[in-house]
Amino acid sequence: MKVLAFCITSSASSDFEACLSKVASMHSKHNFDLAVATGDFFGALAASPELCVRFVSGEISVPLPLYIATGQTAPPSKLAHLIRSNGEAAPNVFVLGDAQSESGVFETADGLRIAFGETVAENSTTKTKVADLFVAAAFPLAAASLSVLAEAKGITPSVGSPAVAAAAKGIRPRYLVCPSPSPSFLEREPFRNDNNSTTRLVALAAFPPAPSKSKERWFYAFNITPAKHMDSAALAVIPENATLSPFAALPSITSLPSSNARGTKRSAEGAEGNFFWGGGGFGPDAKKKSSSSSAPPSHYVCHACKQPGHWIADCPARQAPRGTPSGPPPDDYVCNICKEKGHYISACPSKAAKRQHLDRDPSTCWFCLSSPNIEKHLLIDIKDECYIASSKGGLSEWGGHLLIVPIQHVASRSEVLTEEALLQEITDCQTLIRQKFIEKRNAEEVPVFVEVFGGIPQGDAVRRVQHMHIQVVPVPTDISKTLRQTFLDAAGSAGLVGMPEGMLPADPATPYVRIEVEEMGDGVEPPLVLTMPVNGDPRAFFNLQFARRVLADVLGCPEKANWKNCTVSTQEEGKLTKEMKKFLA
Repeated sequence: MKVLAFCITSSASSDFEACLSKVASMHSKHNFDLAVATGDFFGALAASPELCVRFVSGEISVPLPLYIATGQTAPPSKLAHLIRSNGEAAPNVFVLGDAQSESGVFETADGLRIAFGETVAENSTTKTKVADLFVAAAFPLAAASLSVLAEAKGITPSVGSPAVAAAAKGIRPRYLVCPSPSPSFLEREPFRNDNNSTTRLVALAAFPPAPSKSKERWFYAFNITPAKHMDSAALAVIPENATLSPFAALPSITSLPSSNARGTKRSAEGAEGNFFWGGGGFGPDAKKKSSSSSAPPSHYVCHACKQPGHWIADCPARQAPRGTPSGPPPDDYVCNICKEKGHYISACPSKAAKRQHLDRDPSTCWFCLSSPNIEKHLLIDIKDECYIASSKGGLSEWGGHLLIVPIQHVASRSEVLTEEALLQEITDCQTLIRQKFIEKRNAEEVPVFVEVFGGIPQGDAVRRVQHMHIQVVPVPTDISKTLRQTFLDAAGSAGLVGMPEGMLPADPATPYVRIEVEEMGDGVEPPLVLTMPVNGDPRAFFNLQFARRVLADVLGCPEKANWKNCTVSTQEEGKLTKEMKKFLA
């Protein structure tokens, strides 16, 4: 197998793109089977939301499978949702765990075993479970011991991470790839482990190299045959220039967990079994770290409370629901879900029951970021709680028909009444879009925000569950002034009734359409909510296309009531999406 390893530490967007461009260029010439990255890969993505969106959508191409060891910067939250589901941060890009809290071994479809992380669960090591490659996020302590080459580079034994060194001693990988502790590239002499296997350590200079070190190698290409396809005699060959192990005097974290070979791509099933979030593996059989597992190493610090001694999954600070006020509510407080007194809305006992029948497998959803069905070329901006995307088959010729979509799989606004962070971020997105229409459309058009919920008929809960999304449709300002009444007139003909003051139906399974009309210069009225009459015909049908048909009519293009009549090529969709990124910038 041909493997390309590289290291990047820059947080600059231009450096990030240049690095991946060079990787793609090298791949086109040498046809590598896969690449691995160390350093601080996510630094640039965390610093630039725009770059992160382009990376997630695949606009920044990675033409071969790439496996990443997490460095100083954790994946941005907008990537974590993707990684949580199937480990894939972007097309062809996979994350090999959090170096501070996760560890494991991943086996590719070709049998190459890649170890990662600073801690390794106790298990017996056999020759059939040799780690071919250990991708570390830091240089191991004492690795420069007994090395003439390291001394020549000015790297001393006192430099490095003791946790990585202890893990390397226990793993005994054939190759150890890590960032160099200096601006220099180091390919250390091979060293002999206590079981007579050999490890080759490669410490990569960072990309971009320092001006005075422009010729230092930030990448390393090599051929390797997976150990599982080699006999024991070939694995036992000791190179003539091998030294003793520099880690002999250090404590070790012994052996590798057994792997669950699944090929280069993982299923989205079982988010808690994902190899990034799980404790030592990936897939449905992996388990989260919990109080039943071993205690964390001494260097581990909980990310929630910043204290050592426990895993983040067991942190006491994470047990109470966020935003839940302490103590009982005031006597006059009434929960907005069950309409009862005695508890806050965030602690409502009816909340979980009302959510239960709305569950759905996100892998089958068109709007979940983790779903294989999502069309990533339509993504414009991914935020912490929601994302903005171009609409497929939009009503607007110039691309102004947008979607605001919660990242979490929720069915309707009724389900997220207690999700203050999500509702606030949706409001912020709407405010931004309104401002851009004023600035860049000269107030000739206004955005109309439409949410349609199809309801959940009794006995048909799973099939009809939706992923909440708000459509943003540009409407000429003069038309917008009468649009509210137009919707009310159309509602009468469709057998729909209006809710008072924009309230949602009391039953979260009831269908509705919610419309916000922005009237430039004249203020904004409460949202218009239309739904089925309470005592109406139970056989009546709620038309999910009602709002689109009304908008298509007022825009003078009734043929566009069916979105399939408005589809364009994927290339044209990508072009419109790029234009909308500029529009919202």
